[in-house]
Amino acid sequence: MAKQPKTLTLEQVEARKEKASRFLRDVLDDPERAAEVEAESVEDYATRRGLTLKNRAPAIKRADRLTNLRKEENPVARREKVEDVLSDRDALIDTLEDVRDQIDDALAEYEEEEEPEEEPEEGNGQD
Repeated sequence: MAKQPKTLTLEQVEARKEKASRFLRDVLDDPERAAEVEAESVEDYATRRGLTLKNRAPAIKRADRLTNLRKEENPVARREKVEDVLSDRDALIDTLEDVRDQIDDALAEYEEEEEPEEEPEEGNGQD
């Protein structure tokens, strides 16, 4: 029977992650690996360890996302980023359309060059 992954709260996984980091640093004397564990996100740590996080309330998640968005940058900077992405997308579309046109032209030339040859008829009565 397969073992079910443990379901823990975010706080419980954070505590385990901190404990693992201390163990690696203090007991195993491996500060590099301890730093790797510390740099890892709680979600990545849980996934790697086969743990499942209990869902937090969706309203809290939404509030956290909004708070993070507000912290990251102001609306003007976000708008400029979106405009840059859209500009890059438009340039890519133009490039793809140019490539498509070149392919169409090459195919048209190829089809014009390759006209089917007429095959001689067999059995025309001459032996």
